[in-house]
Amino acid sequence: MIKNIIVYAVAAMVFLPFMSQVAMADAKSKSKKPVEEVVPQEENYVVPVQQTAVHIDASDVKYSPLVADWELSGSTWVPNKMSRPSLIPADDHFSSGSVPMIGLSRVNAFATAPKGVIESVIGFEYAKLARQGTLNSGGNSIGTQETLNLAAVKLGAEYRFLGFSSQSFQASLELDLMPTWISSETSSFEQYGVSALGVLLQSELKLMYCPAFLQATRYGQTSTGEGFGVAYMATAGNVGGSDIAGSGVQGIFRFAF
Repeated sequence: MIKNIIVYAVAAMVFLPFMSQVAMADAKSKSKKPVEEVVPQEENYVVPVQQTAVHIDASDVKYSPLVADWELSGSTWVPNKMSRPSLIPADDHFSSGSVPMIGLSRVNAFATAPKGVIESVIGFEYAKLARQGTLNSGGNSIGTQETLNLAAVKLGAEYRFLGFSSQSFQASLELDLMPTWISSETSSFEQYGVSALGVLLQSELKLMYCPAFLQATRYGQTSTGEGFGVAYMATAGNVGGSDIAGSGVQGIFRFAF
């Protein structure tokens, strides 16, 4: 009896560690989760492309009085046959003086038109005009000059054509009504100087280049007219008894501000 107990005890001591290791290995294998196979998925990337041209659909343009452009201009404009009475021998006509005609206007689109938009124009223009004369003093002839200031308020409308195949180029026609003031100081030409008011009519035919990098987004709207251009301008009208009809070529820079 005692012999059998000793045999069983020895067997238990030999096989018990082995059985425990088998049980632990089996438990670990059951606790491991199966590895899921990773299936590669196709990914799409959007590569931005720099915009080189402005595409404009006039029918989709929205307008706001808050979204306006500014137009800075300078021109070779001179009156064709502007003359005034003179107390001394003088040139018949005024020509361009020390300041060519320069202007600044606020331009705001407010309506659509066939293949374009209509814009309001409010601005200011200024020029100095001059004429030469001869003053006789003590038997000597002395050359002298009369300077005339011309200042005008510009109120008008512009039709801007957007139908070119290249949207970077735009053409426009502008018509303006211009209350105008001319003035000069007392001189040998006119004893009491000049101060006179009148109204001029002005027209401008423009061709603009409007690259994409100059266009600006303001109040959620993207403007479309900023750029460089040239124009042929002409005026007609009479101020203080002087015919101020004239013409010239104008350089334009239009910008957002």
